[in-house]
Amino acid sequence: MLPLALMHKIRYSSDIVLDVPERPGMVTVSGSAASLFSKFERVLLKISRPFVAQTLVVTYADVDYMKSLGFESVRLVRNVPMSDWKAPYLPPPIAVQGDGDRKLGLIAMGSVFEGRAYEKLIKAVAIASAQIEIELTVCGPGRPGYLTDLRSLADDLRIGDRVNFIEPVSIENVSAMYLSADIGMVLYESADPGNDGLSNKIFECVASGRPVIASDLPENHRFVEENGAGWLAGDSVEDLARVIVSAAEPDSVQSKASHCRRIGDEFLKWETEFPLQFFCEREAPARASGA
Repeated sequence: MLPLALMHKIRYSSDIVLDVPERPGMVTVSGSAASLFSKFERVLLKISRPFVAQTLVVTYADVDYMKSLGFESVRLVRNVPMSDWKAPYLPPPIAVQGDGDRKLGLIAMGSVFEGRAYEKLIKAVAIASAQIEIELTVCGPGRPGYLTDLRSLADDLRIGDRVNFIEPVSIENVSAMYLSADIGMVLYESADPGNDGLSNKIFECVASGRPVIASDLPENHRFVEENGAGWLAGDSVEDLARVIVSAAEPDSVQSKASHCRRIGDEFLKWETEFPLQFFCEREAPARASGA
């Protein structure tokens, strides 16, 4: 896109806004096109630097990275949902169930692939199920063979009846799916450097009105701790199981859920995160360079 942007700049004296929604250069999966791009990322970014008026990134780490390459005006714009994307709020099911019927509903949304700690999650649910009633829903597309392996793992651990794999839903129904459960699961393997960012799944879950249990990675840690949006789990299966059990208190889930929806309504929304007037004025990039 850079050659097209440069031609537009020459023809119309326009400003180039470099949008960095993800860092392809951090992906190391063998055979991935993004992994191939990692060999050229720094060179291409440095070539574009003199012509870029404004840079947009989605994590605090990328603010520092782009500034280290010499980009002066870098703005953090997180990938949060629009206000009207959210489904009408409902309290967590565990908070309205009778004492004898209480079951913690966990949901993991998005593509099902290696690196998102699904094996760890299923094993942790098996351990935690010895102490509390749990139902795990996995909603998203995945390779048939991998999904079969995960189902087999759940069956081997004797929790096949507690783990539901369902087809992906349309983006309009994602928020309602989060609200059908009590807690959203946003897990990634820490060994993969491509997992150092902040997943939009956290934003979607929290803005809808559900707390998250997230892998204790730097960007997740910052967001969850700063916003009181849920719980953080370490690398081990045992620690994840412990966090699941400790989170299964109905009053705590309800309190965190209403808090998450409140911050979703107040500021965790695209209308607040991306103020259009910032880009409507010629001098805006210079005035707002301290992202």
